Amino acid sequence: MNVVKRITLQGLKKNRTRTLVTIIGVILSLSMITAVTTFISSLQSYMINLIIEQDGDWHVGIYSAPQSDLSKVKESSDVDSYSVMCNIGYAYLDGGLNEYKPYLFLVSFTEDTFKSFPLKVIEGRLPENESEIVIPSHIYTNGGVKFAVGDRITLDIGHRMTHDGYRLTQSNPYIKLEDLEEEEYLDVFTAKTYTVVGICERPGFERYVSPGYTVITYNDNPSLTDNEFDLFFKVKKPSKVYEVVGDLKLEGDFGYHGELLRFMGVSSIGNLNAVLYSIGSILLVLIMTCSISLIYNSFSISVSERTRQYGLLSGAGATKKQLKASVFYEALYISVIGIPLGILAGILGIGVTLNLLEDTFKSIASANSTVRFTLSVSVASIAVAAVAGIITILLSAYIPARRCARLSAMDAIRQVADIKMKPRNVKTWRITRKVFGIEGDLALKNIKRNKKRYRSTVISLFVSIVLFISASSLSSYMIDSVTTVYQNLNYDLSYRTGLNDKFDEKTQAVYERITRLGSIKKSSVINNMYARLTLPKSKVDDDYYNLIKSHGFLSDGDNLDIFISLYYLDDVTFKEFLKEIGENQALYFDEENPRCLVVDRQQYFDYTQERMIDQNILKQEVVKEIDVTIDNEQGYEPVKLAIGKYVSDTPIGIRHYSDYNSITVMIPQSIKDSVFAEYKDMWDTNLTMYFTSDNPFKAAEEIAEILLEEGLSTSKLSNHAEILANTRNIVTIINVFAYGFIILISLITVANVFNTISTNMELRTREFAMLRSVGMTSKGFRKMVSFESVFYGLKALIYGLPVAVGITYLIYKSMLQGVDVRFYIPATSMCITVIMVFVVVFATMTYSMNKLKKKNILEGLRIEK
Repeated sequence: MNVVKRITLQGLKKNRTRTLVTIIGVILSLSMITAVTTFISSLQSYMINLIIEQDGDWHVGIYSAPQSDLSKVKESSDVDSYSVMCNIGYAYLDGGLNEYKPYLFLVSFTEDTFKSFPLKVIEGRLPENESEIVIPSHIYTNGGVKFAVGDRITLDIGHRMTHDGYRLTQSNPYIKLEDLEEEEYLDVFTAKTYTVVGICERPGFERYVSPGYTVITYNDNPSLTDNEFDLFFKVKKPSKVYEVVGDLKLEGDFGYHGELLRFMGVSSIGNLNAVLYSIGSILLVLIMTCSISLIYNSFSISVSERTRQYGLLSGAGATKKQLKASVFYEALYISVIGIPLGILAGILGIGVTLNLLEDTFKSIASANSTVRFTLSVSVASIAVAAVAGIITILLSAYIPARRCARLSAMDAIRQVADIKMKPRNVKTWRITRKVFGIEGDLALKNIKRNKKRYRSTVISLFVSIVLFISASSLSSYMIDSVTTVYQNLNYDLSYRTGLNDKFDEKTQAVYERITRLGSIKKSSVINNMYARLTLPKSKVDDDYYNLIKSHGFLSDGDNLDIFISLYYLDDVTFKEFLKEIGENQALYFDEENPRCLVVDRQQYFDYTQERMIDQNILKQEVVKEIDVTIDNEQGYEPVKLAIGKYVSDTPIGIRHYSDYNSITVMIPQSIKDSVFAEYKDMWDTNLTMYFTSDNPFKAAEEIAEILLEEGLSTSKLSNHAEILANTRNIVTIINVFAYGFIILISLITVANVFNTISTNMELRTREFAMLRSVGMTSKGFRKMVSFESVFYGLKALIYGLPVAVGITYLIYKSMLQGVDVRFYIPATSMCITVIMVFVVVFATMTYSMNKLKKKNILEGLRIEK
């Protein structure tokens, strides 16, 4: 070991506190970088496995494949494996309640097909020959027909045909008589008896619009010449899948497994990948910026502290290259310890986090999924983390190393570069001494005298303020975006009685049976119809009017036609809601002067701007009543309704926002029966029941049983609690990672501030000893240091808060690219920041001051600067 290395190592050992804080900073930095890269790697691995479970393990699918394509795939050396799904035909499902899904759709799997499209068997087993079948569970839950393992069923199998001779597939929805002039029919070509050997979950490849429930049999050697079949295959090198398909020159209708290829990094980047890489890059930049600040200050202070030593080494013959190498050796020693420990800490931390959030991730993807979100450590993720860590440390050491090499031997020994000043530079205002006393005046002179140390402290605080507020803002805006896209509903379950159903005695009886269930808390029956409203420009929100005008839908000055979603609620529910919002109930039940509640908040996805829009339509201070026009072509007069109140909350079953170019209007049922009596035949077409429950999943099962007992389909029963749970889980995940990130960023910044202030205080030991020797009391000493703390904090806040607000605005503008969120300043985070800045500064100054007080004055005066 040469002299420079030995001296560098001795310097690290001598300043154990600063060395330890720097190493901790590197560990925290690398752990966060590793956590980000490993999380992205784990999420991609999880998504690949989840997609394979749901949609199958294949790269290319050929639908209704010709024999020529099968031969090409078999003979290709680039194909890794292939499987066929033989489409046998359709059979009517006797007793089925879902009018849009009246068939069973029979397919046969080979051994390889079962591997490509894994089924989740709930009961029984998979078929082992062509006389056995496995049926999906939603035949009962959706279609109302129950089969048991061991049942034997005879099916008349045929092809779905139109009257003009066109054969229909699973991609074609069922054609009813009212949809077209002629209904489709089944061209039966055979009959066969099957034994039910298993019940499985709904196959992921079955589309919701498909008219047949997929029933699967087994045949390892199907006749592909007599039956229509789909062909699926995987290539050996997924990155070359497009080249392989091009070389095969397929003749059939083929498609790529886009989702799977996208997460494999083969397909063009999709939205989720773009979000992952964008957020990952932002986080890496934030972490590296914070870490560079900490590590740079450490090296900068080290160089300042050892300036005289560098001068002596230079005078003894050390070259500039050796002096520069001394700083990089210091960086190397810290890296050797900090980087491996940081990577291990990051892997351990994200592993524990993913383990704790496993159920949350699972519920978002699919409650029935068997895929676990586990830690997936890739070589690439570790390499990126290690390289980012090395770059961070090298950048931090570069400027101090260059400054060290530039010093001449005499300047370094005299330390003239550390403090450069003229008398006027430390001159203070007279008012400073009058207001703050001699201690405040000295504090300000010290700051002016030691500008480099003061600047490094202020920069550390500045970075801390900006990063903390920025991270908090990013978290808040992400949560707002999630709650905008995944709307929070005020009900758990809904049952739609059907487009042509009336609320007759049978439906009323079913509703009453459901409301008597112990699992049901609240319920309502709501109906709606669509109307329109014409408003002049003066009554339309300026921003919205200009938006519509920019789309070319109207010219300046034209009236605007908007839609009205007109809802009526049963009187009991309406009165309860009026009580909740503090409105006079009598005013809303006056048939002579009817009043309504209005939701003037539209949310929709604007395909022109490619983002979610959240906007008002009306000038609420101007629009106090509306003319509801329902069907003007038949000569009906518009119904005038006074607006009792604009509301943001809504009763159970009504959304707190409207669709594009529409408002929501609510009235009680009694007003509907009287004021809208002329439109009696136009109501009761979209009647829907809404329910809330403490246990919505249990309630859904109980409601489904009642519906099936009453001979009603469960296809229109929706469990929205799963959607709500997903929204809450997404918010939980964002909170966990966001606040974890904020905590770690805070630790790094606190370490940065502590390292900077405590070391600067240590370097001023001689100065403080001299002040004490001329009679400064402990009280005066504390007062002076306290004023310095205040100056540090105020200066950092003056610069940091505006910059943080600016970055918050940039985050807001970035979010606007996808979601229409409202700009707001994170006041809570800013208040926390202001308090914590002074707490950290005062605590660090107090800690350093107490250490200095223990030192002897004479020893302090002997210390060379």
